[in-house]
Amino acid sequence: MAGETNAQLPVVLVMAGHDPTGGAGIMADGEAIAACGGWALTVPTALTIQDCRDVHRVVPVPAELIREMAARLSGFHLAAIKVGLLVSRETLDAVVDIIKAHPGIPVVVDPVLKAGGGKELSTSTMVEAFRSRLLPLVDILTPNRLELERLAGTEPQDDEARARRLMALGCRAVLVTGSDDPDSNVPQDVVEQVLYASEQNRAWRWPRLAGRFHGSGCTLAAALAARLAAGESMEVACEQAQRFTWQALAKAWQPGNAQALPRRTAAQGSWHDPLQGVAKAPSMSEDHRNFTTHSKVIQEVIHRPGSVSLALPVTGLHHSRDSKEAYMTTSETLFEQARRHIPGGVNSPVRAFKGLHRPPVFMERAQGAYLFDVEGKRYVDYVGSWGPMITGHADPDVLGAVRSRLDHGLSFGTPTAIETTMAELICEMIPTIELVRMVNSGTEATMSAIRLARGYTGRDKIVKFEGNYHGHSDSLLVKAGSGALTHGEPSSPGVPASLAEHTITLSYNDLDEVEACFEEIGSEIACIIVEPVAGNMNCIPPQPGFLETLRRVCTEYGSVLIFDEVMTGFRVALGGAQAHFGIEPDLTCLGKIVGGGMPVGAFGGKRAIMEQISPLGPVYQAGTLSGNPLAMAAGIALLTKLREPGFHDALAQRVETLCHGLQERADAAGVDMITQRVGGMFGLFFTGQTRVDNFAQATACDAEAFRRFFAAMLEEGVYLAPSAYEAGFMSSAHTPEDIQFTLDAAEKAFAKVR
Repeated sequence: MAGETNAQLPVVLVMAGHDPTGGAGIMADGEAIAACGGWALTVPTALTIQDCRDVHRVVPVPAELIREMAARLSGFHLAAIKVGLLVSRETLDAVVDIIKAHPGIPVVVDPVLKAGGGKELSTSTMVEAFRSRLLPLVDILTPNRLELERLAGTEPQDDEARARRLMALGCRAVLVTGSDDPDSNVPQDVVEQVLYASEQNRAWRWPRLAGRFHGSGCTLAAALAARLAAGESMEVACEQAQRFTWQALAKAWQPGNAQALPRRTAAQGSWHDPLQGVAKAPSMSEDHRNFTTHSKVIQEVIHRPGSVSLALPVTGLHHSRDSKEAYMTTSETLFEQARRHIPGGVNSPVRAFKGLHRPPVFMERAQGAYLFDVEGKRYVDYVGSWGPMITGHADPDVLGAVRSRLDHGLSFGTPTAIETTMAELICEMIPTIELVRMVNSGTEATMSAIRLARGYTGRDKIVKFEGNYHGHSDSLLVKAGSGALTHGEPSSPGVPASLAEHTITLSYNDLDEVEACFEEIGSEIACIIVEPVAGNMNCIPPQPGFLETLRRVCTEYGSVLIFDEVMTGFRVALGGAQAHFGIEPDLTCLGKIVGGGMPVGAFGGKRAIMEQISPLGPVYQAGTLSGNPLAMAAGIALLTKLREPGFHDALAQRVETLCHGLQERADAAGVDMITQRVGGMFGLFFTGQTRVDNFAQATACDAEAFRRFFAAMLEEGVYLAPSAYEAGFMSSAHTPEDIQFTLDAAEKAFAKVR
C-alpha cells in the first residue's frame, strides 16, 4: 500500500473552463486524466452558466487569479499541460506565460471556439491572438472540423490544407475529430479521426455511436495529455486516447432529454485500465480501424511514469524541448552557457550579434517563413539560413527526400548514382557548367576553383573585390594595399604576407580600376573571382557594363572568370546571376540552395578547365563527405521545385512589394533609407545616398540607425540579418500577410530610428 501511495503519477496541469454539469471542463478533464493513470491539477479559466445542451453565459476568470493559482502549484513536477476554454485576451496571455514557465513538456490544446447550441465564444481578435501567441507553443491541437475551419480560415479547401496552415503557424501536430478527408470515403456508420503530423497523416475509424454527446472533445484532449505525460509516443497516445473516449461515450449517461454525458469512471475499479473492453459495448474489431499509411497498428501501451519524452519514430515528429535535455528559458542564459565551450558562443561570427548590444536569439525550430525561438516567440524570417531556404523552412518535399534515404545509410565513401543525378541537374540548369565537382561548403568551392584557375593558367595572382566575401581561405582574407596595384595585406592574423602578395583587391563596380589593373599586370593574373551581385556588403547589384568588362578582360588576357554564385545561384534566377545578366563565366561556385539546407558546395564550368582536376588532371582536390547522398537528396528535391514555371518571377514580386512598402514607410517617417534588390534578395541601407555601389559607400551608412531598426523589428517579431552588411532573402513561403506584418512592424520601428 505504501508503494502505491508514494508512486509518482504523471501530473497534468489543466487550464480550462468550469462546467457545472460535469460533462466538460476541468472536472471532466480531471476524471479522464485520473482514469488514464495520471493526476490532474486544475486551474479554471472561465465559469460557464449552462445546462447539458446550451451555454447561456461565460465569465472569464481574472488573469491575475489564474497566474496565482498556477504559481501555488510549483511543488508539483508537471509532465504535460492541457488547455481548454479561453474567452479573453488577458486569460490567453496568462496561459501562454504559464506554458512558457514549464518548457520541455507536451502541450495539448482543445480549441473551444463555440459553445453548446452554436454560440460563438471567440472574437476574431481572440482567434488571431490564439494563432500568433498560443499555437507556437502547442504540441498537438484537437479541433473538430468547425473549429479547424475557424482557426485556419476559409481559404484552404480541405481539412489537410487547414491543418497544414496551422502547423505552419507553429503547431506541431493536429488531430482533427470528425474529419472530412476528400480522398477517403467514410461510411456513415463510422467516424474518422485524422492526425496530421509532419508530412505524414494517420487515420482511425471508430463505430459511430447513436445520440449527441456533451464533452467528447475535452475527454479526448485530456486523455491524450495524460497519455503523453506517461511517456507514450504521439501516435500511440492518439490511438489510446481515442479508444478511451469511445468507451466513455459508449457508457454515457443521459439525464432526461439533454445531451449524453461521457462516463469516464465507474464503480469497482472497472475503469482502472481504460484499454480493457467495456461491458455491453459494441465490438471493436481490427476492421473498425483503418490506417492510411503502411505502418502497422500499435497495440501495446507503454507506461513509463516520470518520462515526458516525445519519442515519435513513426510520424517523424520531433520535439526538441525534451525535458531530459538541459533546457534554458532565455537566449541570454543559453549564450552564457555556449561561451564556456564555444569561442564567442557561436560557430559563425555573424551569429553573435556583435555590435548590436544584445545577446543573439537562440532558435528552437523553423517552419515555412517562420523561426521560433527557445521561448516560443515566432519571427517572420528574412535570413533563411543565409539563403538556402528559398521555399521556406522544413519544406516537406526536401525533408521527405532526406527521410527516404536515411535507411540506406548516411555516407559510403564510394560513388553513388544520386551524385550523377545531381550533376546532370546542375549542368542542365546552368548551361555554362559542363563538368561539376561536389564539395561540402561554399568556402571549399571557391578555394578549389581558385586553385584550379591557377593550375590551368600557370599564374599566381588573383583579383577580388573589396566587400565581396568568398569564404575564409587564406588567399581571400586579404584587403587592398595603399594603392590599387600594390600588394594586398592580410585582413586576418594567420594569413602569411607572402600569400597576400598574390591577391589584388579592387573596388567593386569600378570599371576603370579593372581596366588599369589588367593593362599593368594582366598577363600575371590567373583569375578574377567576383560576386555577380554583392551580398556580403548588403545587396549591391553590378553597374551596367561592370560584369561585361570582367568578361572582356579575362578573355583578352587569358584569365579565368569565376562567378561566386554561392548566394545568387538559383536565387536571382533559375540559372543564377549569369542567366539574369547574360554573362558567361568560365567557372561557377555554388552553395546554399544547391544543398537544400544541407552542407553542400559545388564548382564547375568549362570542360577544358575542369578536366585539370584530379583524377583527370594534376590539380588536386578531394573531400571525404563530398557528394553525401543525404545532401544530394535534399538538393535535388529543392532544385526540382525551383523549375516550376513562374517561381522566380513570383519571388521577385514579393521582394518588390516588401521593398516598396519599406521605402514608403521610411520616407513617411523621415528616415534616410534606401532599398536595393535583385530577384529573391534585397538590402536596406540607412543613408541619404540614392544608390550604394561599393564597399566604401556601404560602410559609410548609418550603422547606429540600423542597430535601432534591427532591435525594434526583432521585438515586433521580424528576424532580419543581424548585420548592416548582409543581404536579406525572400522565400516562396512568405505570404502577403507575412509581408504586411513586416511592413506594419517596420512602421513602428522607423519611429524609433529617428
